[in-house]
Amino acid sequence: MIFSPTSTSNGSSDPDQDELNITYSITSVLYDPATNGGTEQQNLGKFIVNSSTGAVSANNHVFPASETGKIYRVTVQSNDNSGQSNNVHTDSCDVTIGGLSLGALTYSVNFNGICLAVGSGSPTQAYYLKRPATNPSVSTAMEAHEEVGDLIYTDSTLQTAVGHAYIITTRNGGEEGTGYHAEVTSGEVETVGQDNPPAC
Repeated sequence: MIFSPTSTSNGSSDPDQDELNITYSITSVLYDPATNGGTEQQNLGKFIVNSSTGAVSANNHVFPASETGKIYRVTVQSNDNSGQSNNVHTDSCDVTIGGLSLGALTYSVNFNGICLAVGSGSPTQAYYLKRPATNPSVSTAMEAHEEVGDLIYTDSTLQTAVGHAYIITTRNGGEEGTGYHAEVTSGEVETVGQDNPPAC
């Protein structure tokens, strides 16, 4: 989820029914609205809204690295479906494109330290992924996030690349039952799905 309504009301005189029958739809998506007022560019399909909750998410879409720092202005309409004259309201939210958050993951700067990292669950670091245009994958499974050639950063604005690290992507499964790791060198994923050694 990228964003959702903070509050909605259908105007019912019964407070317990204030949110009944309200539906949501995306009416407009402008790319880079600061430039010439923005352009539609068939952007409606890049986002999806839950018609019952109003929560907006990316619609199985990977935003290219060239759009990092750019804004999409997403306009959502709510409708109370009251029947005779439905009351509608629209509001917009600016979504700034950044790196895909991988969350705080355990890591080691050298191979021999992987067993300690697996055993202790530390140290951890927040990581962000930038996927090159040559990779069309939209995978969001945690252990499948990183793919060879992906670029890994320690900030959402994608300014600080990881120098070298073994990033623990999962601590379950694998030959030793301790999960898998990916190796990152000069900010780029070199290998993925490597078995972690036993914890020590």
